Amino acid sequence: MMLRTPLNLGLLLLLCAGGATALAPAEETEALCGGLWARCLERKCCATPELTCYEKDRWFAQCRPTGNCRPGFYEGDPHKSPWSCVVLSSPAPAPGPGPGPGPGPAPPPPQQCVDKGQHCVDWAMAGECEKNAAYMHEFCMNSCNLCGNLFTNSPEGTAAAPAAAPAAAGDSSSNHVAGSRNATDSSLRGGR
Repeated sequence: MMLRTPLNLGLLLLLCAGGATALAPAEETEALCGGLWARCLERKCCATPELTCYEKDRWFAQCRPTGNCRPGFYEGDPHKSPWSCVVLSSPAPAPGPGPGPGPGPAPPPPQQCVDKGQHCVDWAMAGECEKNAAYMHEFCMNSCNLCGNLFTNSPEGTAAAPAAAPAAAGDSSSNHVAGSRNATDSSLRGGR
């Protein structure tokens, strides 16, 4: 039994009216996949490559700008339930072939900067981005503010600076800097 949705009826009317005209790939994608802020739970796709279908919960998903989802509650959200931000979509289909050869291979898709764990926000607020950087920078990129300021979770609104790498044995540059600082401190006190 086929469900009669507006999309199915529209396609049926197009075919019955002698519409042997096929939709262009971009039009077809937009007809089947959601645009910005559209629901996408059922089809799990968004109309353009700049959008990603993010799951809020098992009842709702939305096409949002790629990288623009963090797990948890959003202020002003009419439905007070947390976002899981699980990515449901694969990249939007590319448009069909053009009139001639293209300029070369397409650039790789942008890396999605999302948290891969549901507790990332809490862990980041507890300082784990610095204490457990290897794990957090891989699995909690958004909460550790590694996404180019899409979201800021720290009170100051900036990402914490990474710890400096320890100086290698025999590296005199760090000793030189420390020695210069000591000499400057000494000269300020009137000594040498």
